[in-house]
Amino acid sequence: MKITADTIDRFFYQFLDTGRKPVFQRDEIIQYIIARTDAGKDDFDRIERNVDMLLQGDSGLLYDVEKASVARRSALFSGARFRIVPTVLELQNNVLIPGDRFAPFCNSEVFPDEYMLFGQGSRKQFEIVPFSASFGSIIPIHTFLGRSGIYDLVVAESEENRRRLHAAHNPIQTAVEISAFDLSDFYLKNHFRFGDAVIVTVEDWGACKFSLEYRPKEIAPSKSEMFDWIAAFEEALLRVCDLYEDFFEIPEQFAYGFFFARENGHNLLNEPVVSAEEYYLNMTDITIHTDTPEWYLVSADSVRQAGSDDSSCEHDRDDHPCTCNHDHDDHPCTCGHDHNHAPVMKPGQEPKSGEVVPGLSGSDFSVSTGKIDSLDAILADVNAPIGTTELFAMVLDSIGNSVSFEAFRASILDRIDQDFADDAQEVAFLNFLEENWEYGEEIYRPSADADKMPYRTRLLDLDEQRIEFSKQLLSSNNQARLQEITPKLRHFHKSLIETLALLNTDDELPDGEEREQLSARIDDLEDLWDDIALDSEV
Repeated sequence: MKITADTIDRFFYQFLDTGRKPVFQRDEIIQYIIARTDAGKDDFDRIERNVDMLLQGDSGLLYDVEKASVARRSALFSGARFRIVPTVLELQNNVLIPGDRFAPFCNSEVFPDEYMLFGQGSRKQFEIVPFSASFGSIIPIHTFLGRSGIYDLVVAESEENRRRLHAAHNPIQTAVEISAFDLSDFYLKNHFRFGDAVIVTVEDWGACKFSLEYRPKEIAPSKSEMFDWIAAFEEALLRVCDLYEDFFEIPEQFAYGFFFARENGHNLLNEPVVSAEEYYLNMTDITIHTDTPEWYLVSADSVRQAGSDDSSCEHDRDDHPCTCNHDHDDHPCTCGHDHNHAPVMKPGQEPKSGEVVPGLSGSDFSVSTGKIDSLDAILADVNAPIGTTELFAMVLDSIGNSVSFEAFRASILDRIDQDFADDAQEVAFLNFLEENWEYGEEIYRPSADADKMPYRTRLLDLDEQRIEFSKQLLSSNNQARLQEITPKLRHFHKSLIETLALLNTDDELPDGEEREQLSARIDDLEDLWDDIALDSEV
C-alpha cells in the first residue's frame, strides 16, 4: 500500500481505536503503520514526522517527546480521583464551583456547564445552577486557569458578565454569574462543615462525567502524606516545565504532571491527597509565571535566579520586603522569593486581628457576625464614612505618591475609625483592600495620571473635610441641625463621588472643553462646600 499522509492518518487512528493500553510507545504506532503498508526505508522518516505531528496535535493524548511514550487521556484518567475542599463561599451558598479543579482531569472541549456530577453509586445528577458572586471572590477557585483563562471562562458564561467587567471601574468588585453544582442536599445529608472534603472520581474523561463522595476532615491526609504527594508531583512538574517551557497552560501542565509522575512510579491519580487550593498554598519547587495573560508553571529556582544577582535566595520572608508589593496568598511573587505574609497557624490557634489566614480570601470566613461578601457590604455594615469609589481614589493617590501599602492600609483604618463586627470581618476587609491595591498597581500609568492627580487631590481634600465636619456634627447631637444639613451633605457627597469616579480609570484625561468642564465641576464643589461649612456652625 502506498504511503501517503492520508494512509498514515488512517492507520494512526485505527491503532488508537483498537488499542486498550493507557500508555504505549511511539514506536508501537510506527511499527503498526509499517506492518500494514509497503513502507520502505525511505518512508520511515516521513512516517516518523507525520506520527509526531499527530501525537502532538491530538487533544486526547499526552506525548512525552523525550521518552517517546504516549498516554491516552481517556484511559489514564479513567477512575482518577482528586480532592476538593469546598470554600466557605461555596458552603454558604450550597454549591460546588468547578473552577480550576476539574480541568486537568477532563476533556477541555467541554464547557463547565456541561459537566455531569453524580453522588457515588447514584444515578441522580447534581443540577447545575447559576451562581452570582463578585469577580474577586471567585478568583482563588480559578487561579490555575490563569488570568486570561479566568476572564475567558467568565465572559463565556454570559454576555452580561462581559458587559459588566468592561464597564466596571474595579472589576474585582463586579458581580458576575457562573455555573455551579447545587450540592444543598448533599451538604445537608452529610452535615458538611468547613474543612470537610469531597473526593471526585472521573467516570468518563471525554464526556466530563464525575462522581463524588464525602470525606470528613477528621480523616484528612496527614501533613507528611501531603508533603510526600507534593514532592512527587513537583518532581514531575519540573520535568514538564523543562521539557515544554511555556508551551502549555497550567491545567495542561498538571495533566502532564500526573502522566510523568506515573512514569516515575507515583500513581498520584489514585491518591486524592492534595486539593488544588492546598497545593497552591504549599507550592515549593514550582511557582506561577504571571507576567503574561496566559499563566504557566515554572521552576521556582529559575525565577529566583532571574531575580537575584548571586543566583540564590537566602532571604527570610519576614525580613525581605516583596518588590512587587502584592499579597502572595492570592498569587505568586514574580521576584522569586517566599512572600507568604500570612502567619503559620498552629493547631487550635486563632488569627489575630488583621492577620490573614493562609489559603482564605475575604469571602472565606463564615464565623463573622457581620457582612463580608463584598467591600461595599463591609463599608456599609460598619458605617464607614467612605465608599468604594473614594477608597479606590485613595489607592491611586497613594500609588502616585509612592506611599507603601502598609502606610496606606494604616491610613484607611484610621480614616474609617470604626469597629468591625469581629476579627473575621476585619480580615475580610483587609483582603479586599489588598485586592484593590493590586488592581490599582495593574492599571496605574504615571503618564496618564499626571494630569488627573491634582484634580483627585482636591477632591480627596474636600472629602476629608466632609468627614471631619460630619464627625463634629454627629458629636453635637443637635437633631434640628442634623435634619437641616444632612440633605445638603448627601447631595454634596453624591456629586463628589460622581466626579471622583471619572478619575478612577487608566484613561488619559481629555484636553479642551471636557477638561475645562471637569475643572469647573470641581470649582463648583469647592464653592458648595464653602457654603455648607459657612452656613452650618456646629
